[in-house]
Amino acid sequence: MIIEIGHYALVLALATALIVSIVPVIGARRHDQAMIGRQGFARGM
Repeated sequence: MIIEIGHYALVLALATALIVSIVPVIGARRHDQAMIGRQGFARGM
């Protein structure tokens, strides 16, 4: 059971890292200041 929780945590961390790193790039391509502003969240981690 502990192993499954660890795998879940790793997948959740991967998904979070991908979202945090990709959203500002998409915002820059669309010239969307709200999406670009999300990069501050990544620096705070």
